[in-house]
Order: sequence, then structure tokens, then C-alpha cells
Amino acid sequence: MLNWLNSDIPDPGYALCWDNVQMETKAKHQSRQRQNRMHLWANAFACRHRVDCLHLDGTGFVRASLLPLSVFFPMPDVLQALRSRMCVMVQRILCTHMTCFKEFGDNVTWHIAHQFSDEMRQRSKLVKHYASYQCLS
Repeated sequence: MLNWLNSDIPDPGYALCWDNVQMETKAKHQSRQRQNRMHLWANAFACRHRVDCLHLDGTGFVRASLLPLSVFFPMPDVLQALRSRMCVMVQRILCTHMTCFKEFGDNVTWHIAHQFSDEMRQRSKLVKHYASYQCLS
């Protein structure tokens, strides 16, 4: 995991992920000693970034209240890109879930390419068993 220490390429960093898991076990024959139980787990792990974002310095922030209202509306090119993506999504949905459109599946764009497509194809590298806790209830 720490091979980047001996490398000229900077480590892209890690994201700490946290989630809770709830599992209910039901007693087949309930009694005072054997009752339904709710197991509450907290699961945490670290996931290595596939795309480097450490070059972003974070110093160019401006309070949202000082910005003109027009900057919050999408530009025409952003609206066109959004429309294009929505068309692709509708095509995918129709070809996947409606039998009459399945024959057109070869003509659907199943992956929208972007500048990090190759990096995002790679499987995530996790630091396993970072933390796992069973909450007492």
C-alpha cells in the first residue's frame, strides 16, 4: 500500500468512508431468553483515490452570498451536455427494461467517456478492516 513512498509520483490520497449496517435476526420461537434482536454495526474503511486531487489548493474560495445570481444558472454548453447525458440515460433505460427496444441495444452508448475513464475503470483499493464496531443495544 505504501509503495508510493519510494516513487516520484505523488500519492493521490485516501477517502475515509463510514457507514452503518443494521441487521435484524428474528427468533423462530420467541421466549424471554430468545427474542428478536437488532444488530447495529458501524463500518469504516479507507479507499485510495483513483484520480489525484491533491493539486487543488483550495485557496480561491468566495462566499456564495457575494456572487451574482447568474453564476448559479448553468451556461448553455452545460445545459447541452446535460441534455445529451439525459438522452443517453433514457436510451439505456428503454433498452434495458422494455422488450420492444432491446433490439436497439447495440446502438446505445453504454459508457460516456470522460478524461478519467481509464483511471475509473480500475478497481478501488481498500484498506481493509480499518474499523468495524458492533454497537451495543
